Amino acid sequence: MQFRHGRGLNPDVGKEQWDVEVAVHTVDMKSGRLTGIMRAINVPNTPMPVVTFWEGEVVDFKNFTPLTGKWRASADNDKQHWRLFASLAAADSSADAFLCKWPPLLCGRRMPRLLEDNIYMRWKEKSFVNTRPDRVELTIEGFYYICMNRMSGSIEGVYFDVKGQPFQLLSLRPEGCGKSLAFASTKLC
Repeated sequence: MQFRHGRGLNPDVGKEQWDVEVAVHTVDMKSGRLTGIMRAINVPNTPMPVVTFWEGEVVDFKNFTPLTGKWRASADNDKQHWRLFASLAAADSSADAFLCKWPPLLCGRRMPRLLEDNIYMRWKEKSFVNTRPDRVELTIEGFYYICMNRMSGSIEGVYFDVKGQPFQLLSLRPEGCGKSLAFASTKLC
């Protein structure tokens, strides 16, 4: 699956933007894992595209929950970043259930619409593919909180890095897939 669009910094912090292409190479829903390549193009002060390999986690409440528990992300960081997505911004019980832990009482039942329309993930860039870290001004210390709309295939992401600029945004649209994508429902728990 190929995705393309641009990534930039929080408008309140900076105006940098560059094109990003993402290719998802593997998806294993049983383990909740996926892998891919991210290609950043026209990055300021970087003479060539920067390609990174990433590994991802699907927030399926079986293998992975919304609580990251690593990469220096606290529960407060998780709550703050997940709520940046429009689907989780409302302070209703479904969003609260997502952000805390899927309640055992709901295991096996139909997901709330809020969770049914999207796939939530984390993507962690693991290594540079075509360059060394000392040759570019990009870091891969942090990770992305990801929200993928099941019907359109569009992806929104927010980058978290305790040392980096806050709230770097990622916005991707599917490429070469016709007008829309559809993903089957996922049973949680």
